[in-house]
Amino acid sequence: MVGHVFARPRPHHMVGRRHIRAGPGPPGPVPPVLPPVLPPVLPPVVLPVGETVPPVVGMVPPVLGLVLGRTPGPGTASRPMYGERRVPSVSAMKHALITGASRGLGLALARSLAADGWALTLTARGEEDLHCAAFDLDTSADVTAIAGDVTDPAHRARLAEAVPRLDLLVNNASGLGAVPLPPLAGYPLDDLRDLFEANVIAPLALIQATLPALRARGGAVLNISSDAAVEPYEGWGGYGATKAALDQISNVLAVEEPGITVWWVDPGEMRTRMLADAVGAEEAAAAPEPETVASALLRLIAARPAGGRFTRDALE
Repeated sequence: MVGHVFARPRPHHMVGRRHIRAGPGPPGPVPPVLPPVLPPVLPPVVLPVGETVPPVVGMVPPVLGLVLGRTPGPGTASRPMYGERRVPSVSAMKHALITGASRGLGLALARSLAADGWALTLTARGEEDLHCAAFDLDTSADVTAIAGDVTDPAHRARLAEAVPRLDLLVNNASGLGAVPLPPLAGYPLDDLRDLFEANVIAPLALIQATLPALRARGGAVLNISSDAAVEPYEGWGGYGATKAALDQISNVLAVEEPGITVWWVDPGEMRTRMLADAVGAEEAAAAPEPETVASALLRLIAARPAGGRFTRDALE
């Protein structure tokens, strides 16, 4: 089932400290209605005739104090039973939706944004990897994980419904296409159509679905591009064509939607599974970690420059 339970149990010592929610899925059985639990009725206190109890400023009735997690202190304001930790209201947090968030750059950026106090909605195709990634984020983060494929219109609709308030959409999910990387003369056309669906149509469709929320917040769109969009690398023609198309979509969207900010970023080579699939594990191991790019993206998001195309080198 999509977006219902985590694939691994949470440790008991972590229960109650996280705010991870599973995304919407098929309706389940209706839980039984339990009777309300009422506080015990305390016996009345009988005082001698003519005596009264003087009021004490700051006291809280004992039963109410237990409900609130506080104990009364005579003559003082009620004290927290276990101390207080101020957590930002979810409604006050900035909210980001990140695709391809179970690993690589998507996960690295999710970690950076969570540590910076953002609320997150994360999606990726692998349910188990996504939920494990979401659970391992900063313990104070408010995280919703919704597994699914962004090329699926129903999944995109679920994502849009989950983010009525949205400050940042990160289109990071991407396909590589046919491997080993074939020359254009022999590129399988069915594979190329699927690649355009994943790398161009799906990001645009998700932008369309979330535009009302982004407009309302004056939000931003961050599309992850590639140097293959502008450089003629042998074998990268199919992938590069999709990223070039995404660049132009971003470029035009920035003009058509002046109420939001649109960035498209070439992150350069990163040590990811996709790069290993393309060039081999040994060569990919020499590339920088995605975390180095995520920190640069976090600076971009915080600085909020005008829309445009950026490279990792320009952000560092």
